[in-house]
Amino acid sequence: MTTQNISRSEGRHKKRDISVFACKIGVDEMFTSADVFQLAQLPKNIIIISASLTTIVAYNSATSAVLDIGWAGGDELFDGTNIKATAGTEVASSLVPLLAETGGVLTATPVFVGAPTAGEVLLTIEYVEYEQCTGELTNFVE
Repeated sequence: MTTQNISRSEGRHKKRDISVFACKIGVDEMFTSADVFQLAQLPKNIIIISASLTTIVAYNSATSAVLDIGWAGGDELFDGTNIKATAGTEVASSLVPLLAETGGVLTATPVFVGAPTAGEVLLTIEYVEYEQCTGELTNFVE
């Protein structure tokens, strides 16, 4: 039996850096009805290592303010997150690694009961582009 050193095959030896995506989502950018809003297109072949939603400005004038974050209108990242919270409060976080092989369009779907006139949350996502190494450009989906 022959042993084969695979430590350098398929780029396993390359250094990986953590990338961060951050996006403020304010009430002035969203309608008060449930609709799907495109936030960004994340690179393909990434592993999301953490994500969080933090209230910057508390949502007002709404009985309920809920936000879904995911891909193509889904809720894979955050599902039914109550964003009506005190300013400076982290309302949701995820530390479970999530593989997003195809990249894809990151979306937000808000559901408001009542029409808020103020409110803003910060979405942060930390991810690793596991096919890239230091100095390589991000590999976006065409």
